[in-house]
Amino acid sequence: MVLRAEHERYGAVAIKVRRADSKRDSLVMECELMRLASPVAPKPLYCSKDFIVMEYVDGHTLNRYVEMIRSCREAVTLVLKVIAVARWLDVIGISHKELSTPERHVIVTPNGRVKVVDYETAYRGFKCNVCKVVSWLILRKGLLRRFCNYAGGEGIVSYVRRYKDGDVEGYTDLLNTLTKLLR
Repeated sequence: MVLRAEHERYGAVAIKVRRADSKRDSLVMECELMRLASPVAPKPLYCSKDFIVMEYVDGHTLNRYVEMIRSCREAVTLVLKVIAVARWLDVIGISHKELSTPERHVIVTPNGRVKVVDYETAYRGFKCNVCKVVSWLILRKGLLRRFCNYAGGEGIVSYVRRYKDGDVEGYTDLLNTLTKLLR
């Protein structure tokens, strides 16, 4: 359960409270993963077994933000930002299980920053966060097809497969393909 509160020192904060019927016996590991994921996670301010007091992230869920897109430039910019955040998590070795359905776990702030929230099921290890967000944004939501008239999904899928197999050039090829759509 997450609540918004006002803190006399930090201003607006979010407080995650461990429910009495929770399967987890502590929020400490989640807090540690959030610290490691900084700056793409809300900054934890205080952690205990039962509470995490963290930076409050104001903005739109990814699902809502996608609904507001009106152009190819906006679609590609969003995809690039979300992929960059997912790449950061891959590089630091955090697998965020909820990114396979990121609609409520990715927040886009009013100034355009992307934050990933809810590290409850995250863990240390590489499971390709980039793969998850590309699958959702490009294949399932069809952002590039819808706004950029781009039907080359197979190329993007092959780049992501190469990246997942450890070929960093696959990631570079993915970025190059996306940035070409901005021209």
